Amino acid sequence: IGGAVLIAAVAIVVVTGMSNTGQNTIKQSELTYWEKIGRLEASGDATLVGYWQFEGNTRDSSQYSNNGTAYNNPIYVSGQQGQAIQLNGSNQYVRVENSASLIGMSQLKIDMWVYPHSYPSVNPSWAEPIRKGSDYGIVYENSSSCVLQFWVFNETGAGANLNISCNETSLNQWSHLTATWDGLVMRFYVGGIEKVVN
Repeated sequence: IGGAVLIAAVAIVVVTGMSNTGQNTIKQSELTYWEKIGRLEASGDATLVGYWQFEGNTRDSSQYSNNGTAYNNPIYVSGQQGQAIQLNGSNQYVRVENSASLIGMSQLKIDMWVYPHSYPSVNPSWAEPIRKGSDYGIVYENSSSCVLQFWVFNETGAGANLNISCNETSLNQWSHLTATWDGLVMRFYVGGIEKVVN
């Protein structure tokens, strides 16, 4: 987790039974884990594999304890709800060690709040709000123009990505991102609305 950005919360969910047809909008309440985390933890739902709230620490609130380590002294500031971690975009990041619960997924949903201070401006350059090795991630990338990219690669190396304009997340304000992959179709939502893919 890194980049010139405030991050209020990140949730990674293994999703089963996701349909690749139908809805192009998602209700905010379906996306926001502040409302769902108590129910998910209480039920022992194994689908929530990582939930970092950044309430003064980098602990994972899922049952898997995928706790992070903050590097180069990022600070905690007021967030969308509660606190957020502020990263400087050069050498501050959070690292979560490899875990069997974070790999080998056939379906995936990443849910997070971001507050970008700047977009990558040098070609090529990138900022990585979340990246799991070469398996999956959401990154701001500037190779010829600035895009926000969601990508997934499976264990055989097969994968896909989709890009939306960086401008879909305004600078210096909170944006709610959700990226889903049902094993075939990838979708990207900002504020609960599916975005057109570049």
